[in-house]
Amino acid sequence: MDIRRFIPIAFVALLGFSIPATADPLTIGSGMIQTYGQGTTFHFQTKDGPAMAGDTEGLGIPPLFFSGQTGDVVHLSSAVDAVLSDFSLFDPARRDLAARAIFDFHAGDAVLPTAAAVAAAPFGLGLLAAPFTFSGTLLVYPTYAALRAGGPASWTYDLRGSGIADAMLVTSQTSDGQPIVSYSAVYTFTDDPAPTPEPGTLMLFGTAAAALVARRRRTPRR
Repeated sequence: MDIRRFIPIAFVALLGFSIPATADPLTIGSGMIQTYGQGTTFHFQTKDGPAMAGDTEGLGIPPLFFSGQTGDVVHLSSAVDAVLSDFSLFDPARRDLAARAIFDFHAGDAVLPTAAAVAAAPFGLGLLAAPFTFSGTLLVYPTYAALRAGGPASWTYDLRGSGIADAMLVTSQTSDGQPIVSYSAVYTFTDDPAPTPEPGTLMLFGTAAAALVARRRRTPRR
């Protein structure tokens, strides 16, 4: 899912000269990270630092997967460690680099809704809400070839943040009934993790998710 085009490019970043490693973790103030069956996609703005965007595919085992019945309690934590197929910084124009993402989400529990509620929810979003905390590292290289060569990263960004976790839900017909399934967690960063994301935000995110497969069929990996 490429959500970069949906968010205004008005960021504080470093462009055209050396980017120092971060001495202290950068706090993510807004934006989203999605983990799903084929990979992860993110776009977020750090406080007093750069905005970042990236995605990857082919993670294999989904970082988050659950299947249950209405009323079951599910856990929304997940983790990602992957080489990104796309990574960008913004200042204010886009600068494409290469990076490895190590993301760890510690989220609370949520209760599965009814199958009817899942069927009625746009993109299966907006039915779960659990607070999460996030820590992660982006190891950044000037080119994809430099990353693949296995040397030390040119720049390192340690990250942290918090917000509300959701999941994209679908129903599945089986011999045991109609379980509710998810392969995808959506982590929305906020300064205050108590409120749930606005419905309009979730709709925008779901629309971008629907366009992901088509975009990747058109976009070659660097």
